Amino acid sequence: MYVKLVAVALLIATAGALASHVRSLFQEDGISWRYARLVRYSLRQWRGLSLVIVGTFGFVVTAAAQPWPLKVLVDNAIGGEAVPSALRRILDAFGAEPTPGVLVISAGVVSVLLVAVNALLNVMIQWGWTVAGQRMVYDLAGDLFHKLQRLSLLFHGRREVGDSLSRLSGDTYAVYGLTDSLLITPIHQMLTLATVGYAAWLLDPQLALITMAAGPLMTLSSRYFGRQLKQRARWNREARARLLGFVHQTLTSMPIVHAYSAEERNVTRFRALSDDAVASSQGGVIATLGFSQVNGFIGTVGTAAVTYLGAVRVLD
Repeated sequence: MYVKLVAVALLIATAGALASHVRSLFQEDGISWRYARLVRYSLRQWRGLSLVIVGTFGFVVTAAAQPWPLKVLVDNAIGGEAVPSALRRILDAFGAEPTPGVLVISAGVVSVLLVAVNALLNVMIQWGWTVAGQRMVYDLAGDLFHKLQRLSLLFHGRREVGDSLSRLSGDTYAVYGLTDSLLITPIHQMLTLATVGYAAWLLDPQLALITMAAGPLMTLSSRYFGRQLKQRARWNREARARLLGFVHQTLTSMPIVHAYSAEERNVTRFRALSDDAVASSQGGVIATLGFSQVNGFIGTVGTAAVTYLGAVRVLD
């Protein structure tokens, strides 16, 4: 009873941390509510996204089933334990006896089939996500291009052309990231947590608790690093927009550049702007590496704990 209560508490903690992270996206200075306007571009591609969700569910199920052939191989074929009734019925349907040789062959065949199905599902997910993602990005870019043409000359006079080009070519991918962060990734993570957690629970409840304990920690890590990554991405976009705007301004003013021999001055300015862009990118890489290293450390500690306790049980 105590083990089940701890499992429920971990699931509630993970779900609560995920909900808090999603809610924070729409509470920061009241600005992020504007992101909700982008959801309609995602909903237009519901067919492709449905394909991605179905493929994700199948991918998670096959991933959760991968340890079972190894369990049959170790416990039943090598260890000599009694064959589960469900497996016995499957073998009877094919007219095979549950001998060690048959169990070894069955485990190998099922493992190969699971890998093949996993690969096919991965292709389906990538294809559907690429098609749906590109369409929603270019739908947003088309609407933004139409909006830019209708803005006043005063607006275009105050804003650099490079900034507008950066918004058309780069910022429109925000709808891609938004759909992934608020729809695809949460569904994938929750399906993985539920399916793999259930399979692990059937194998060993205590070890499953240790595995699930890493979920809330990784969610808190994502919440902590999320704001830093968002700020770094904004700085990187602004630095690239300044560089692109300067290049566009220079190339459209070549007669003036030649008349005043401004080549060297423009090169110096270009190098300064490019140094700023590189520095901004380096800060983003450091934040990303920190996020991945922390999550990797949490996963490694969880794996080590499961391996140690599992080995102790086998030795005892």
